[in-house]
Amino acid sequence: MCTRGIALGTLMLLATAAGAARAEGDDHMKLSRGLPITIDDATPIEAGSRAVKLRFAYERQDERNRYLPDAELEVGVARGWAVKLEPRYAFGNASGTGRGAFNLSVEHNVLEMSGTHPGITIEPGVTFPFGSGSDAVEAQIELRATQPLGSGPGAPRLHLNIAWLHLFDRETDERANRYSAAAGINLPVAAATAVAFDVVHEQSREKGKRETYLEAGVRHAFDDKTALAAGAGVGLGPDSADFRLLVGLQRSF
Repeated sequence: MCTRGIALGTLMLLATAAGAARAEGDDHMKLSRGLPITIDDATPIEAGSRAVKLRFAYERQDERNRYLPDAELEVGVARGWAVKLEPRYAFGNASGTGRGAFNLSVEHNVLEMSGTHPGITIEPGVTFPFGSGSDAVEAQIELRATQPLGSGPGAPRLHLNIAWLHLFDRETDERANRYSAAAGINLPVAAATAVAFDVVHEQSREKGKRETYLEAGVRHAFDDKTALAAGAGVGLGPDSADFRLLVGLQRSF
């Protein structure tokens, strides 16, 4: 079976879980990039909250492999405000590997999600490269919106992420400014398990290229502090990876 077929099969298996009964509670309904897929949410930030997120992604493109481990520390410094530190690295035999980056960002709930009312979050940040053939520094700002489809804690939720990125000291074949956008939905399928689906479209750093993905994933909360997630995606178009797999662990303190 071709690799794209394997990824499509994984997506179908994940999608069949959506027919299960709905759940109570919302720890499994929280979303973060890579936990389980690209889409992120706009859930409220509590003062003093702390979370560590460990993620690993694998991408296959043109018979080449890219491995992307990263970690994230998120600290709620005040109600509605959080600081996030994220080192990441890429290795393998695909382009853009053998280098890493360190991202620093600030997350702010502009509007807290409550009941059937939507939540809106903005997150500006800056990424500093390191390693062999390091890239230029890049600044970004992301807007995230989440709309509950019901008043209960286990109601399905719609999500929209839009980001703008600016590259300093770019090469002639690179975009100075680019954007990414993602739209998705997540819904509970068991008392502590939820599935998520999204479509992601982003301009590549190289001029004239863009990537599009369809993704599906599962997130399971063991308790109110620990969650495990896994997802898969297929690329659409010649510039996208053939498929990607994601797995992650989140621990709150």
